[in-house]
Amino acid sequence: MAAAPRSSTTRSHGFDHRRGGLYRSDVVAPPADPTENVWWVQAEMLAALTAAVAGRKDPGDAVALAQLLRFVRRHQSDRTDGVWLHAVSAPGRRRNPRKSDVTKSGYHEIRALVKVVDTFS
Repeated sequence: MAAAPRSSTTRSHGFDHRRGGLYRSDVVAPPADPTENVWWVQAEMLAALTAAVAGRKDPGDAVALAQLLRFVRRHQSDRTDGVWLHAVSAPGRRRNPRKSDVTKSGYHEIRALVKVVDTFS
C-alpha cells in the first residue's frame, strides 16, 4: 500500500487555492484530474488541516483550512439543512446533489466538525 501524501503535497497539487476545496483525484501525480469535490474528501482534509493548524508547523495550513471551511459552507453543504452534498464541481456547482445513500453516513462530516470545534473553542 502506498504511503498517504503529505499535507504539503496535497495542498500543492490537489487543493483549489482560489476557491477552496480538495479534489477527489490522486494528488501524487499532478495536476489533479478530475477536479470534482466529494463530501468525504472535504471532511477528511478538514480534520487533517485542523490537526495541522493545532500543531502550528506550517502557516499555509491555516490559510488552506479557512479556504476549505468557506468552500464547504458555500458549496458542499445544503443551505437549508446543512447536510453535505455528495459531489460538486470545482466551481461549486452540484454534480451529484444526493445527500445520502447506502455508502454515505454522517461519520466523516461530524468527525471533522467536532475536531474543528474541539480545537478552536
